[in-house]
Amino acid sequence: MKLLICNEATDLNYPSLGFFVGWIAEFAKHCEQVTVISLGVGEYDLPGNVKVLSLGKEEGRNRIKYLYRFYKYIFSERHNYDAVFVHMNPIYVLLGGVFWKILNKKIGLWYAHVRVSALAKIASNFVTYIFSPSEASFVHFSNKINKVGHGIDTQRFKPLAVDSSKKDKMRIITIGRITPVKDLDTLIEALNILANNFNIKNFEFKIIGEPLAQTDWEYQKKLKNIIHKYDLNEYIVWAGGIPNKDTVKYYQESDIFVNLQAGGGYGKSVLEAMACGLVCIICSPVYADMLGGFAEETVFKPGFSKDLAHKIKAVLGWPPEKYQDYQNIARTFVVKNHDRDNLISKIFCYYKSE
Repeated sequence: MKLLICNEATDLNYPSLGFFVGWIAEFAKHCEQVTVISLGVGEYDLPGNVKVLSLGKEEGRNRIKYLYRFYKYIFSERHNYDAVFVHMNPIYVLLGGVFWKILNKKIGLWYAHVRVSALAKIASNFVTYIFSPSEASFVHFSNKINKVGHGIDTQRFKPLAVDSSKKDKMRIITIGRITPVKDLDTLIEALNILANNFNIKNFEFKIIGEPLAQTDWEYQKKLKNIIHKYDLNEYIVWAGGIPNKDTVKYYQESDIFVNLQAGGGYGKSVLEAMACGLVCIICSPVYADMLGGFAEETVFKPGFSKDLAHKIKAVLGWPPEKYQDYQNIARTFVVKNHDRDNLISKIFCYYKSE
């Protein structure tokens, strides 16, 4: 099988999408040839049967150039692919869908988002398959949707053996874009309760991520003002944007991961944290069933800082054997349901089914 992949970036140093280079490498194991069309290209290390073509974002923003190159590539490479896989950018389907259908190419769209965009809904009419981690990751009626898991590299995202008794403090972490939808206000309010009401001081909270839009930068400034008001500066570290290839060490040196985004299905960063053995304190109910008895202690009510503070306090007091039990349940769930290699194999089963 020869596959065309269309994505936003092929770049190991891209903070949120660097992981996709690993996906391409895994796709290449199943294919005679893989051709990748990316909006922008940076550093990558891929097998010899992979060709990477850039639309030119790294050269500067030029939409006319993007369109010209896109149509040039899908036409000139038309004999070098039998099927198409589009990752998270339904605009590629809208631009190339008619051409691919005329050539009888199977089209797969990977999409996972809290809200399904209008473009994704329109694109669903052109594709052969829609791939998404769970039902909650693509909320739109279509018999083309296939739940395949999230695609975590569980061989890389794994726990390190650390003697917690030698730690001077508990390390709490969150990863993601600095933006209002992430609700970091609630987390900072919870840390204020933890430090100034519960008098718990032996923790460090690390924020990995950076603002993108102007409103995001204003939001970060607001958060820093709140932190200063509560005198929490000594407990909080702003680490900035980190390439996905480097995030594993931040997970592995931490103890607790906090995610405050309530909507959607399984979040990639939460699953990466679970794979690394962190206790994840979350507000999304989709994890409740797999956590069993741990759900009551780790799933908090969205927007309620007191509830979050109590959850963090409780986990900080867990004995090592309880922490280990949680780690075993969480990592087993990720390996079984969201392993990257299994995900790619599942996707190929659909392409080969007809």
